[in-house]
Amino acid sequence: MHITASIAINTHKIVTITILMLSAINVMEIAAYSPLPQYSGITFDSEDFQQLEGEFYALAYEIAVNTTQQYHDAETIIDGLSTFYHSLRKRGLTDKESPEYLYFDARINAEISMMLLIHKSARARGYFYKAFASAQRAVSFGRDYSNFYALYAFLQNQIVIFEGLITSLLYLTTISQLNEQALILDRRNPLAWQATGLFYLYTPRGYGGNPNQAILSFKRVITLGNNYWRWWGQLWLAYSYFREGSRTQALSTINHLRLEAPHSFFLFHFAEAIQNNRDPLLEP
Repeated sequence: MHITASIAINTHKIVTITILMLSAINVMEIAAYSPLPQYSGITFDSEDFQQLEGEFYALAYEIAVNTTQQYHDAETIIDGLSTFYHSLRKRGLTDKESPEYLYFDARINAEISMMLLIHKSARARGYFYKAFASAQRAVSFGRDYSNFYALYAFLQNQIVIFEGLITSLLYLTTISQLNEQALILDRRNPLAWQATGLFYLYTPRGYGGNPNQAILSFKRVITLGNNYWRWWGQLWLAYSYFREGSRTQALSTINHLRLEAPHSFFLFHFAEAIQNNRDPLLEP
């Protein structure tokens, strides 16, 4: 009843929500039974693929750290992260139907979406759904790569931001399955622990949410990853403290990050929102 009412209020969401509901159904079965076409070129288990991931983390970290108050418009963020498509072409990863390309396409669009979300740009929604579609297709190939599952879980967690709590509850079982599969494949994967932390953070307590487990998960992200993961792990950790009602701990965590990036627009926005007791992601 509640879902029907929410759709009736805003009819342009009907198609989007229908697609999202379908994508939440039997995702692991899709991965298990989809055919596995063979593609030439870079594969997820190759050294070139791992190097590309490292290059992506370095690029995204530099943009997060160096996007200042003066240069934080949406186009600068989009153009900066979109340059990574040139890196894919240079390395020969050009087959847009391969799971490896789809994965990187999802990573780029997910990163743009998160940065635009912090920027409070309405364009964040469009990039989110581009990322969601590519991540879903990458998982459907059934490849045993932890990040394919972890990224899709991360994006499903973000449904609460763009569609609200009621719709996000449809994904709880699927997110748990994806997180479990990602951690089975690699228990030291920071993306998998980030997705796990978000599940515990966004999910209501009565449905499995656990703020303490969210905090522990984000602390693991910080210790397991490179500069990129240390950055995002601390941002999510600060966000967890804020949602638990501890503005002091949240601001302390952000101020620690500001020592290495004193001019970062993203940190400025997070700190300003929390100081004013305003959610830096869910409130305009």
